[in-house]
Amino acid sequence: MPTIRSAARPCTTDVGGRCGHSASDLRAWPRQTGCVSRQEPSGYGDRHAAVYDRIYGARFAPDAAVEALVRATAGGRVLELGLGTGRLAIPLVARGVEVDGIEASGAMIAKLRMQPGGERVGVFRADLADFELPRRDYAVAVCAVSTLFMLTDRRAQRQCVACAARHLRPNGRLFIEAFRPDPARFDAAGRRTEIRRAGNGTRHVVRSRHDAAGQLVHISHLLSDAAGSAEYDVTLHYATCEQLDAMAAAAALRLAERWHDWTGAPATEASNDPVSVYVR
Repeated sequence: MPTIRSAARPCTTDVGGRCGHSASDLRAWPRQTGCVSRQEPSGYGDRHAAVYDRIYGARFAPDAAVEALVRATAGGRVLELGLGTGRLAIPLVARGVEVDGIEASGAMIAKLRMQPGGERVGVFRADLADFELPRRDYAVAVCAVSTLFMLTDRRAQRQCVACAARHLRPNGRLFIEAFRPDPARFDAAGRRTEIRRAGNGTRHVVRSRHDAAGQLVHISHLLSDAAGSAEYDVTLHYATCEQLDAMAAAAALRLAERWHDWTGAPATEASNDPVSVYVR
């Protein structure tokens, strides 16, 4: 059974509790309060672990990504940057792929380990921007669902890409799935509100604020049901495709393809969540 190993500096755990909200919070714009989760990787993961799959599971079904990664791996090993609850790692190991991953959050790791097949995933608890692993022969590294943008410091993003590149074998590939905000989806003040289906009697309100000048998107997920409500916040520092390409080039990677999504269709200006494929 793979053990949980440390890589580089150990990550501290910042555990956030659930915060109760009244019904009026559904109408109020999210504000900075004591219930806002910290942006440290471990803090985000510890607070979101229990609800991560409810928030993102339906929107980011793993099937197409798993198929693409299985093809790209060709019998090699995968390194995932940001394992989370195992959305990609669990189905990959079920397909016979050997998977290691970086994860800062103890709560996310515990959730992954509870799933069938979770014990087969090699877990390194570390900072995405600062890790050194024993292996340097990964066929594929993958950073999915805009995880790179959770590093809100641009230098940390560059370091993450460089760390991933160092761990690839020659001709190994780095896949980065990262959103591109559509300004038309926000109002004149840069705000957007949507109601998503959550199931099980849960109301899911998503409020976003886009800071175009700073390339930031602040997102608040408010989940409410008969038992109460809780708010889960995150800030993403997004990069353009050109900025991603520059990070990759600085790490001695070249752009091989850019897809519209994990199906492999070519990206267009209308691609909201393109997948960039870089080769060492």
